[in-house]
Amino acid sequence: MDLQLNGIKAYFDSTSSPAGILQLNGGQLELIYANTPFLIFFGKKGKFEPMNLISYYEESGLKNVFNVVDQIKTSLKKVLSNDDSEKMEISHEVDKWEVSTSFLLEGSGVKYFSHTLREVVGKSEEAKRHEKKTLASLKSREAALKNIFDQSLDVICTIDEFGNFQQVSSASREVWGYSPEELKGKAYIDLVHQDDREITLAVAEKVLNGEDITNFQNKYVHKDGRIITVNWSVSWDYSARLMYCVAKDVTILERNYQEIKRSEFRFRGFYESSTNFIIRTDLEGNYTYCNKKYQDDFGWLYPGESMIGKQSRETIMPYHLDRLQDVGDKCIQNPGKVFKVELDKPKENGEVMTTLWDFLIIVDDEGNPLEIQCMGVDISERIKFEKDLQASNERFELVMQAGSECIWDYDPESGDLFLGDGFRRIFGISPLELHLNNSLINSYFHPEDKSWLLSLFKETLEDRGKNLWNGKFRLRKEDGSYAQVEDKAIVLRDEQGKAYRVVGAMRDISLEVFFDRVEMMEREVMAHAMQVDAEVEDVLKLQLCKLEDIFPEMKTSIMRIKDDKVFPLVSPSLPETYLEEISGSPIGENTGSCGTAAYLRKKVIVSDIQNDIKWDKYKELGKKYGFKACWSQPIFNSEGSVVATFANYYETVKSPNDQEIQAMDRVQRLVSLILEKFDFVEKIKLSNERFENVTEATNDAIWDFDVVNNNLYWSKGFENQFNYDMSDTEPSFDFLISRIHEKDRARVIERVQTFFKDRKSISWFEEYQFKRGDGSFAYVIDRAKFIRDHEGNVIRVIGAMTDITHLKEYESSLESLNRKLDARAKELAHSNAELEQFAYIASHDLQEPLRMVTGFLKQIEKNYGDILDDKGKKYIHFAVDGAVRMKNIILDLLEFSRVGKDLDNKEVFSLNDLVDEVLYLNRKSVEEKKAIIKSDQLPDIQYFKTPLFQVFKNLIENAIKYSHPHKRPEIKISCEESSDYWTISISDNGIGIEKEYFDKVFILFQRLHTREKYLGTGMGLAIAKKIVEGLGGEIWVDSIPEKGSIFSFTIPKKLKKQI
Repeated sequence: MDLQLNGIKAYFDSTSSPAGILQLNGGQLELIYANTPFLIFFGKKGKFEPMNLISYYEESGLKNVFNVVDQIKTSLKKVLSNDDSEKMEISHEVDKWEVSTSFLLEGSGVKYFSHTLREVVGKSEEAKRHEKKTLASLKSREAALKNIFDQSLDVICTIDEFGNFQQVSSASREVWGYSPEELKGKAYIDLVHQDDREITLAVAEKVLNGEDITNFQNKYVHKDGRIITVNWSVSWDYSARLMYCVAKDVTILERNYQEIKRSEFRFRGFYESSTNFIIRTDLEGNYTYCNKKYQDDFGWLYPGESMIGKQSRETIMPYHLDRLQDVGDKCIQNPGKVFKVELDKPKENGEVMTTLWDFLIIVDDEGNPLEIQCMGVDISERIKFEKDLQASNERFELVMQAGSECIWDYDPESGDLFLGDGFRRIFGISPLELHLNNSLINSYFHPEDKSWLLSLFKETLEDRGKNLWNGKFRLRKEDGSYAQVEDKAIVLRDEQGKAYRVVGAMRDISLEVFFDRVEMMEREVMAHAMQVDAEVEDVLKLQLCKLEDIFPEMKTSIMRIKDDKVFPLVSPSLPETYLEEISGSPIGENTGSCGTAAYLRKKVIVSDIQNDIKWDKYKELGKKYGFKACWSQPIFNSEGSVVATFANYYETVKSPNDQEIQAMDRVQRLVSLILEKFDFVEKIKLSNERFENVTEATNDAIWDFDVVNNNLYWSKGFENQFNYDMSDTEPSFDFLISRIHEKDRARVIERVQTFFKDRKSISWFEEYQFKRGDGSFAYVIDRAKFIRDHEGNVIRVIGAMTDITHLKEYESSLESLNRKLDARAKELAHSNAELEQFAYIASHDLQEPLRMVTGFLKQIEKNYGDILDDKGKKYIHFAVDGAVRMKNIILDLLEFSRVGKDLDNKEVFSLNDLVDEVLYLNRKSVEEKKAIIKSDQLPDIQYFKTPLFQVFKNLIENAIKYSHPHKRPEIKISCEESSDYWTISISDNGIGIEKEYFDKVFILFQRLHTREKYLGTGMGLAIAKKIVEGLGGEIWVDSIPEKGSIFSFTIPKKLKKQI
């Protein structure tokens, strides 16, 4: 009923006519409600106060008011006497107003009437009909409200100020199990669960104080004993002294809500730990939830405040606000559909973060939108990558147009082949349509290469474990010549390993192949030249034969210059009769290519012998042997004198190309070094021959002990004087000591050790018994000279043993022998000086031609660079590079020859500090390759620091240099200690070494890889081996290809300084 009265009040509040509600109580009509027009009509101001209706009229001062009062009283009597009062309608007029009183409803024994006033002046029939219609509408609305009251699934009720139910809708049966009749007059608190009574009474107190309450929940006890959860909305009507209440059974909702809360708690934990952004907003875009990641990145926009309730638009860059609005609208309009959007957000450092979001609308059970859930991720790096990729693609297009490589892209499925513009620019091959290019390029393969090349390429595609292709072959150029090319590609495969795309690059390596062959030739020739028993003619012949292999049409020759005449030295392909005819020809202008070159001291190019004045004297000779072109250049020694010429003959008219010029110059320089070297060797041989003659001319047994290398030389005197068979005897210093009579041995050994320790003594003299080859003993006098280095260490001992068994009385003869020994010592000292002179030349004078070539080439590039084309500059670069490599070879050879010389003093130092010094010198390559270097605790030792530093340097540099191309280098230096030595190991995860090359890597000039792939001269390990073995240690390698290598060496604790 209260709900119905409230509906009527709302209707009266909306009308402009005076209206009120009357309550018939104790035979009096009391006005319990009046709208604002009613109060104004009766002159009442301020808040409405209930009072008797007749009093309102009597105090109003209206005309005819007493007649109205009488009519009201008369009407009231009729109402009271009429049992069918619900159909009673009373109307009368007062002061041009029509007053109408009509029955509204009855409840709890109280009847309610409407009391309205309508102005009747000038009222038309239409207006009256409208009023009737309005009244009918009011009654209809009253009936509807009553129906709602009875049909509502929620309990609608009124409770008086004492807490008793007054009116209760029929829904109480379903909610609480009680009928409305059972509840009327019953205290509501009796139904409240004991746990919720205190808070319920507190809320009721707030209601009685005028506060409206919504969504208050408490637990009620159902008639059957069940506990149910009720949600309340309550307001207080002061005039009626009643609480108007709506109660909803939310037991199931509460249970679901608690389950949702538990589920949300679990998901919130997931959300909070997520590295993605997770937020929820209401439909206006205000935050209702933000996970920790989001708050960490964007909470700075709300310093000291919570983000909840804040507008999400504030975290979006202005230029993306429209995009945000658009995706929000689409999301609301399409429940259940996920929308993706990229949004830029500000960062605290002033930068912009690009984020990618999934937007999804969350709806209620009826499908109405509730809030928007969003999950995002920072894609700034991806966006940057995409931009970089786009820039890279643009650069790739430019590289294809301007680069020296030919790019290609092959589809194995369709056979389509894309050929870049480089094929046209570099090889003159003009690409066709994609489906024709494969056959096109195959037609340009060299016939000898085509079959194996296509077969190997097919095998690579079919091998699902291979992702790289690499091939070197010959490709025909448009002019008919063939270029050496290298082809590299990446094979892209699907999840099943099937190749679906191959992208590669082909480049012309003709020059590289040429220079590699020249360099290989130089290394082989130099290695042969360093052999002890090598002959100069054999070395030079090897040089010329290798050159003719590179240039098959070329015939080469080296002529000696002596007394201003030319004499054949080495000419492997020229006819012997031709050499005999030109032998002894004088040098001078127009005396052939060689004679003119030697005379003018410069290169002479004769491209057409029959038409060049330089060959006027020898044209008939040229015709006789079919020579049509001859180029020659002089060869100088270290003093600048022309000692030979190097010539190239052709049977066709020909001028040299760039490669041939390069080859001529490099061979000329190398031949100069070889001749210089063998000149010094010849001088040393002459000195050694004189030494042999001296030893054979004397009756003494001469011995020469090389302390550094622990080698002992015996002259033939041991065979003649002491009956030793030199062919069966391998002399050594220990063997020599063992031949001394046991009575003298200890004394002699002590004297020897004393001389070794004494850094000043040179001449040694001792007399003892020496065992002959037949077992008998001879009395000998042994004289020796100890040769020391600048630090006083003994490096060589030269001695002469004289049999004085029957010649003791001839003491004078011993003085003569001493003089001979002194003379021999001087000769040997002179020989050593010559050796040192050779080392000086190798380190200085032999490098001067290289420095001069490099300097002039750089001057050409500097002064004429603007007129040189790219090919010219490239050739200058190759020439300079070749000179630098030759210099490095010379320096490495010098370093190898110096091993063991000029040793510094022993000192105490840490091997860890030594490793740190090596790593500091190589810090650039370590940083470039991001190498991981680990070192165990290495010992502190008293040793020669410089040679050990060289060993560590060479081994660690090799570990860095030969790192695996697909692994991050990991290098470990470890140490194991035993009673006699330390074992140092340097391990890596590099490319490894095949077992068959374990010994080869320590040999001079032995390389397992080309210089293009790994720089170096092939001497580093040879130097390390010489140092380690010189110190009395050993060095070896263990390795597995593709997994890495371990280089180990030992350092004796008792130093055997034999370097």
